[in-house]
Amino acid sequence: MHFSNAYGAMPLSTGNKTESACGYYTHFDMNFSYAPIKDIYKFQVFDLARASDAIPDNIWQKPPSAELAPNQTDEASLLSYAVLDPIVQSHIEDQMSEYSAFVGWVAEMTSNSKKISNDLDFLLDWVDSDGAEVAYQRIISLIGKMEYKRRQTCPGTKVSKVAFGIGRRMPIVEKWS
Repeated sequence: MHFSNAYGAMPLSTGNKTESACGYYTHFDMNFSYAPIKDIYKFQVFDLARASDAIPDNIWQKPPSAELAPNQTDEASLLSYAVLDPIVQSHIEDQMSEYSAFVGWVAEMTSNSKKISNDLDFLLDWVDSDGAEVAYQRIISLIGKMEYKRRQTCPGTKVSKVAFGIGRRMPIVEKWS
């Protein structure tokens, strides 16, 4: 913000679609002037970043973290991004809200050789694991509860069939008390 104020530069947001779906960002991540990666999933961010040799190896060794607390990682409180990205994508873009439909979606995407995860083997093992359905429903619920946070974010590039914002209209509350 200092450079924006001092030089009239436009501050860019660093938030991606997976983080936005789960409300896993601070106002500093998503509330700048423009969000160029707002509509791409975490695995796509990594794929784009890996295409450049500019990022040192030690950065790739560090797990994703909002760094709000010591030893905090994103995946410790959410799920592995290898699983989280496909859950978000299937729910937002293809309206999957039931675990059985998600399992079918994963099978269809993999049979069509569509990349939906940064670690397909991990995803396929997770789908068959105990507790996967409960974890899936927790994330679907979280996505619904975070709509109010997404309404506060800046505009961004649209590259998927359904982007947050104008591309997806949802109420910001689920119930009245």
